[in-house]
Amino acid sequence: MHMKTSVTNVAAQLRAMNLLDDYLELKGFRRTRWLRRLRRQEPDTARLVEALIAADQTDDDRFDRGIPEFTVSQDQAAELSDLLGKRMGAWRIEEVIGHGGMGAVYRASRADGQFEKDCALKVVRIDMDQARARDRFLEERQLLARLTHPNIASLLDGGVEGEHTPWFAMELIDGEPIDIWCSRKKLDVRARIRLMLGVVDAVRYAHSQLIIHRDIKPSNLLVTAEGKVKLLDFGISALIAERLMTEQNADTQLVTPRFAAPEQLARGPASTGIDIYALGLLLHLLLCGRYAGGQSPHARDYLNPSTRLYETGQMSRFAQGLSRDEASAWSLTPRSLAYQVRGDLDAIVARCLQRDPAHRYAAVGELKRDLGAWLDGRPVLARAQTSLYRTGRFLARHRWPAITLAMILLISLGIVAHIRQQARVTQENSEDEHKMLGLFNTIFSQQGLRVYGDPAFTVKEAADRSLERVQKDNSLDAALKNRMLRSIGGIYAGLGMFAKADQVLTSAVSGAPPGSYDKALALYALSRNASNQEKYADATSLMNQAGKILHDLPSQPINSTLNALLLATLADINSYTHESQPATYLKQADEASQLLKTIDDISIEDESAIRLSLGGAYIRGGEIPKARSMLDALIAKSERAGLGNSDSVFQARDLLSIIYMLMGEPDLARMSYAKRIADWKKTGTKTPELAYALHEYAIALERCGMFEDAVAAMREATGIEASLQADHPVPDAFRTKIRSLLMARALQYTGDLTGSTSILGDLRNQLSGATDTKSRILYSSSLIAIARNDVMRGDTDNARSLMNEVTSMKKLFSTADENTAELNQDLPQLKADICLASHEFNCAVENASLALHQLQENAYDWTRSRSEPQSLLLQRTVAVALMAQPGKYAEGKKLLDTAHEAAVVRYGRCHAITRAMLNEHPVMSLKAMHLAPSGECASMPVPP
Repeated sequence: MHMKTSVTNVAAQLRAMNLLDDYLELKGFRRTRWLRRLRRQEPDTARLVEALIAADQTDDDRFDRGIPEFTVSQDQAAELSDLLGKRMGAWRIEEVIGHGGMGAVYRASRADGQFEKDCALKVVRIDMDQARARDRFLEERQLLARLTHPNIASLLDGGVEGEHTPWFAMELIDGEPIDIWCSRKKLDVRARIRLMLGVVDAVRYAHSQLIIHRDIKPSNLLVTAEGKVKLLDFGISALIAERLMTEQNADTQLVTPRFAAPEQLARGPASTGIDIYALGLLLHLLLCGRYAGGQSPHARDYLNPSTRLYETGQMSRFAQGLSRDEASAWSLTPRSLAYQVRGDLDAIVARCLQRDPAHRYAAVGELKRDLGAWLDGRPVLARAQTSLYRTGRFLARHRWPAITLAMILLISLGIVAHIRQQARVTQENSEDEHKMLGLFNTIFSQQGLRVYGDPAFTVKEAADRSLERVQKDNSLDAALKNRMLRSIGGIYAGLGMFAKADQVLTSAVSGAPPGSYDKALALYALSRNASNQEKYADATSLMNQAGKILHDLPSQPINSTLNALLLATLADINSYTHESQPATYLKQADEASQLLKTIDDISIEDESAIRLSLGGAYIRGGEIPKARSMLDALIAKSERAGLGNSDSVFQARDLLSIIYMLMGEPDLARMSYAKRIADWKKTGTKTPELAYALHEYAIALERCGMFEDAVAAMREATGIEASLQADHPVPDAFRTKIRSLLMARALQYTGDLTGSTSILGDLRNQLSGATDTKSRILYSSSLIAIARNDVMRGDTDNARSLMNEVTSMKKLFSTADENTAELNQDLPQLKADICLASHEFNCAVENASLALHQLQENAYDWTRSRSEPQSLLLQRTVAVALMAQPGKYAEGKKLLDTAHEAAVVRYGRCHAITRAMLNEHPVMSLKAMHLAPSGECASMPVPP
């Protein structure tokens, strides 16, 4: 009986799809007359066709996630309005956003008074009249709530209203469908692939949680104003599919035909291949502006086994057929677009769109790997791995090394551009430039065309040989020798060999004629090296000397470039050292930014250096949109110039990761650092930059609640720095002390009090005699960390003594110092912990609330930051302190339940943070994390 019903359903669906083709070929009033006749003759089939028409026509509707939409009658409109002002769970319905054949979606706001938040609340119009169906719905809702990914719109809540009406509360996304956003922003092919990587990773993550989306299409992928893509309705179709697959509902189509896999249209079994197919269709649309099946796909062709759904080279043919106006949506000509999508991208899409799921990518991770390989110029798995193909990819990826290693080193430092500009200014013969490049080519000729990162070749060896040759070659004139010394000094600085760079660059300054451009350039290079060593006073003095020389020289185009470099660098240094007020260094940054706009002839290297410095200054000055604009432009221009893997791009991505952290999105920062570290490790070399990236990665991991991983990353970074100590001395021991404090705090989260106490004891001894302000502030922070360990051990007397010592010292610090601001947050948190442990509950509530207020004041986006570990633990402190007081249990319990709900969504049910939210006893929140798990978490591995 079941088999007969299934065959009947498929046959009805096939007939409806064939009739849809007939309908689409009609125009105007003929369509209306055709539908009217079909309703009279075959009412059941007419309903199916109308559902398909609605799904085809409303693809850009934000509500229609594959749920058929019908014309709204007066009764339906009244039904939609009936829910306005009513509550579903903790949410009050405010307005209708959209509607469809299976329900409606509303904007709703939190109505229980615990916090302010809006959501998209979807009411599904299916009958949940069976206890089994209701239980399954609630079970699946809990599963979906655990999906935590930066590119997935969160499922916040859900339930069954009354006895029969299921509803979902989802993150409310203000954005545009991905295809519309890409066209409006005129994103090129590489930018679109980078955007799609976030989508693909979201789908990969969901598949790892055994959840299939089933309805991926542009209207389910919204891009926010900040350029972040969010995948909506993950798994919603899965939740209601079982109810719709009954015989009485078999005429309801749950997918959009244009973005459905053949097995979906044939009602075959669901698999991850469905989502891979949809991703291929989406890639096709974004890369050439056309649907894979044409503008009006024929259902009968989709289901005919003999029909090929994708022809090799199809995307490039579609792209070539675009008009110039249409191709401008990619910032390219039709010919250029066709060239870019031909070959690898065509093969990737073709692999996704195989009719047989077994011939598609085996997993979404393989698709992600191929897209990343295309961006990096590496071979893609979708193509036959012939020797000729792999060699071509190798040469494309390493096109600069294939020219000459000398050019890599020169271009990466902007030296070639400087020499060319200098030659124009002084009207010197260009033979100097050829001599310089020729000399470098001679030096490197014995190395052949090896790629940077090859263990058989080190840049240090090449720089040493270059320096030796320059110093011994008496045929070089003074000006050319000076420029080469400047270049070699820059190479040493890039390797972190700051003392050697100082030596070489000082020679360049000494050898340059007084008051010359060469003198100004050498002073600028030496100042940057001083800044790298955190000798900011020396760096500022050297820059001022360079600026005075430029001021006295005749006006030339190079002046603007160097002035912009100097202004941007000064702004960056001043913002870092706090030697000037934000208004001062932000003014310098704005002046440099305006000057940059006026420069027509500037090298990509110089522009990148300016944008990097301005990005840093704007971040520290709180001008996040300006910083992001600077860094996004740097990355885009570098990638267009073929320098997507340059140091400047790496540094820009580091700064963007800092922005993600400030905006309360540590997951984005974590993924960015992880990619950077993976790329660096491929070279097989250990550098100070890798150690720095690992330290920053550890901070992001900690804020994501991945405490054990954070400790491991810090230890790896420390090990790298120790191994490089001889050639790459740590610029400033103070930074090492800061990292020691961060390690001790991370160990507190893991429950390793012994390790934490050991580090803090050493740090206390190192800082106890310091007299400078920043060391005294760091000493205060270390005492607070020691006191928190004391509270966890039950020694509140010693903890209180240390707290009083810090309170006394804090009075001597300037309130303008950002590190003092951190003390203003940490000190009341410590006091709250001590008060809670001493059963002084009013004191605990007051101080934990004060610490939360400080956190909120310092957060760029509190709605995101409030579910991070420190915030949640403070919320728990307030809640349990209230619950311990007479008459305030209910108030505290409400707060604790809200914190627990947020922890479940962000970290999962059995994470230590989440489990702490279940502990109602008035114990320190950090201690509550490490109590033995119970209930469903007792028998499973517990994350840190």
